[in-house]
Amino acid sequence: MQPYGFVRVVADEGEDVVPVLKRILSKVCGKEYTGPLTRAYVNAVMLAAHSFGVGHKGYMTEAGGKTDKPVKLSKQQTLMLTLLAQGYKNAEISEMTGLSIPTIKSHTSLAYKKLGVNSSMDAVLKAKELGLIK
Repeated sequence: MQPYGFVRVVADEGEDVVPVLKRILSKVCGKEYTGPLTRAYVNAVMLAAHSFGVGHKGYMTEAGGKTDKPVKLSKQQTLMLTLLAQGYKNAEISEMTGLSIPTIKSHTSLAYKKLGVNSSMDAVLKAKELGLIK
């Protein structure tokens, strides 16, 4: 992948590309393969994608992985996302709510996980899309 400039795609997609990498690995291991990829390199990339994918959903999973399971946020998680949507930073939210910054980060990271996102902007957009916040 590196000789072709696709390492970033593999990193961004995480676990989603592991099946593709397994197919590439089987071709690289074939007797008739003469390309620039080595078995060790493809295996290393596959392991990295798998380990990265444990905590990260790739674009393909997020776009095609719609589930019917409703997302339920706690009152605190909803409050955190509402305040983030209004443009407040963690320190300002801490002052307003009396919660510590680690507690705020805990609530927001749990909300991210439930929503299947990795950033505050994505969480706010997804929560608005699902009607969880206004």
